[in-house]
Amino acid sequence: MVMSRPRRKRGVLSLIFRRRSIRIFREARPSRDILELLVEAGQRAPCVYQSYTVVNITKPELRDKIYGLTEDNIVKQAPILLLLCLDVRRTRMLFDILERRHILARPPNPIEMVEAIFEAGLFAENLILAGEAIGYSSVILDWPLRLGGDLQNLLHIPEGVIPLFFICMGPPGENPPPRPRMPLELILMSDGYAEPKREQLLRYLEEASEKLAAEGYFMKYVGVRSTYMEYLAEKIRSDREMEVLEAEVSEFLRRNGLSI
Repeated sequence: MVMSRPRRKRGVLSLIFRRRSIRIFREARPSRDILELLVEAGQRAPCVYQSYTVVNITKPELRDKIYGLTEDNIVKQAPILLLLCLDVRRTRMLFDILERRHILARPPNPIEMVEAIFEAGLFAENLILAGEAIGYSSVILDWPLRLGGDLQNLLHIPEGVIPLFFICMGPPGENPPPRPRMPLELILMSDGYAEPKREQLLRYLEEASEKLAAEGYFMKYVGVRSTYMEYLAEKIRSDREMEVLEAEVSEFLRRNGLSI
């Protein structure tokens, strides 16, 4: 029997399709019960070894220091600031209990590391959707990938626990429109891979640029007059500064056990 198309305004589908990245939050003081609910919801995601840890950052002085590293107001303003980490350290300790000669004892560990990154993403998505269910919106920031060593020192995070992303959460202080996504024809394929055509990708970039320009997205959040295509081109441009950063991040990840 072929099922009819599910209605998007029901239950979990409603949460998923109404979700937006929110960068302006109303003031709130989330209780410990709310925080534990969100993290427990994250843990209900599919997992292998649960190789992740999340650090709740509450002290104003710590947030001020993180702002000094990022110059991003969200890290000070968000009612909840979580640092999602890949926790190779705890997983290795768990394996030590079970087997002296285990797979993490000798890198590289491509299977375990890819699984760990994947399940950290699943944890984050469950946590984010749980937030939507109780009226807490969110945005993910990739600063920790660039500032791993600084955050380890600031938050006394040991080697083997790798900062990945900030998850900023709270009651939304804005109601932005849906942001553009790639068309399904570029994402959903049947029985094999269909090579995308250049004109399809260009059309997506142009449509995304038009929609974000109509919202005034980059002026509102970044303070620059730029199109999506211009901003993305600048972000991905390879230059000497980016090469140095990439080398530093690669060495940091390797030193902390993320070896693929």
